Amino acid sequence: MRFVREATVDDAEDIGTIQVAGWQKAYDGLLPAEVLRGMDIQTRAVRWRATIVDGHPHVLICGEGARVTGFCSWGRSRDEEADDAVAEVWAIYVEPLAWRRGFGRALMERATADAVAAGFTELRLWVLRGNDPAIAFYQSLGFALDGGAKRAPGPGGCTLDELRLARALG
Repeated sequence: MRFVREATVDDAEDIGTIQVAGWQKAYDGLLPAEVLRGMDIQTRAVRWRATIVDGHPHVLICGEGARVTGFCSWGRSRDEEADDAVAEVWAIYVEPLAWRRGFGRALMERATADAVAAGFTELRLWVLRGNDPAIAFYQSLGFALDGGAKRAPGPGGCTLDELRLARALG
């Protein structure tokens, strides 16, 4: 049976594993190979454990049976110009072997519903420029490129060139 639920600290290693695998597959050719090879599951798990304990952003996981296949974190938008009614999906990853099986959609539907219940009226997210499959996925959920773009520092000293997508809630 499939599930989507709030993450617990016991899920941190699964989240770290999924994040590393997701980056290595989705960003192959978009980020330097040495950056992708250098990603460490345990370092990611420690960070996710701290995030889950802190409670911000919210962290959701999904899976099937006892197996965790994806995660999503969301909270108030980190964009400087965003008001308090704007939420943001901070991260969403599904293990590559589970792509195109509905897990990402289930996570986004739950994050969206939770954001609406919390009173947010807009949901945004940032995607790596050139990650066309992800952009198409978000567009299938009603998101649209809104002209936002930024260059941000990434792991291993690389630069992340990102585009923003947004959709109204409610």
